[in-house]
Amino acid sequence: MLVRGVKILLAPDKFKETLSAKEVCEALARGLSTNPSHEIRQLPLADGGEGTQEFFLNHWNGKQVEVLVHDPLMRPLRAEYILSSDGKSAFIEMTSASGLMLLKPIERNPMFTTTYGMGELMRHALNHGVEEIILGIGGSATNDAGLGMLCAMGARMLDKSGNEFIPRGETLVNINQIDLSGIHPRATQIKFTALCDVQNPFYGDQGAAFVYASQKGATLEQIKQLDLGLKHVGVVIQKKTGIDIQKIAGSGAGGGIAGGLHALLNANLKRGIDVIFSIANFNEAMQWADVIITGEGKVDEQTWQGKVVSGVVAQAKAFSKRVIIVCGQSEESSHNNIPIVSLNKIFGQKEAIKNPTQALIAIAGYILKI
Repeated sequence: MLVRGVKILLAPDKFKETLSAKEVCEALARGLSTNPSHEIRQLPLADGGEGTQEFFLNHWNGKQVEVLVHDPLMRPLRAEYILSSDGKSAFIEMTSASGLMLLKPIERNPMFTTTYGMGELMRHALNHGVEEIILGIGGSATNDAGLGMLCAMGARMLDKSGNEFIPRGETLVNINQIDLSGIHPRATQIKFTALCDVQNPFYGDQGAAFVYASQKGATLEQIKQLDLGLKHVGVVIQKKTGIDIQKIAGSGAGGGIAGGLHALLNANLKRGIDVIFSIANFNEAMQWADVIITGEGKVDEQTWQGKVVSGVVAQAKAFSKRVIIVCGQSEESSHNNIPIVSLNKIFGQKEAIKNPTQALIAIAGYILKI
């Protein structure tokens, strides 16, 4: 039970497709404030996927820059990225221009999608003089190893006949040469960081295609083709750079974007949650707190693979801090003795989905008794 005068840090991720991390914090704070003796600090988090753009906008005191680009199927789209207040750094989220949620369910298939639009946002940032680009590569609709985005920045993908084309998942096997001679001149001068929350290799049974392409609309036969395409690209890149992408942990993130950017643009691959913690000064906030409340929409096995909740739990354990997890849905009521409070179990799925904000406000009564 949370006694009087407790310092509570609210550090959740978003509840996907329901509430932003900031909205989760605000709802929990309203419920917990019924006991005025508690001190409450809100620190909405992200892990590099959907919702990270809002995090950078807030912590950088930045601004949104809107650009006319192309969506994953090469249709015109207005997308945005975040520019820091000093103009030196840009954060570009995959979901803005090349995300799965930009497509109707019937349109989703990584055989036919490209990251070209993401590259257009990167080119715009380079044209405006940024010295660092951080990429959130979660939620992609693609399986093109990031080669589409390189094309948007001036690189050329050539087939055996020397014909230039913008690659998609189905045409990766046609790439014979990657020509970087025309790439944006500043692309080799600045720092790139790709936020990765998975450790999947580039190709193979645990690679980008076999693990994630079905979620993006691919059939089993198409997944096999996509995997062959990534394996082929790996060979082409190794001949060009000497780098065996398959040996790079996390190279399969974002449909192979992590591997492509690492090998061809020298991008640093970092866990999204580590970068977020550093920018948010999470350790300082955690040391202030007596209790940390974190959470996300659904707690399952993926939660413990580099997501916000797993990061918060790991850091809290290192500092012997008490943690409570709040979520919409969970298959377990605790994890390693950490209590998990599920809105669905307490209020029922129908009611929790109907009004998640009120459910979170009401859940505070249960949290105070834990």
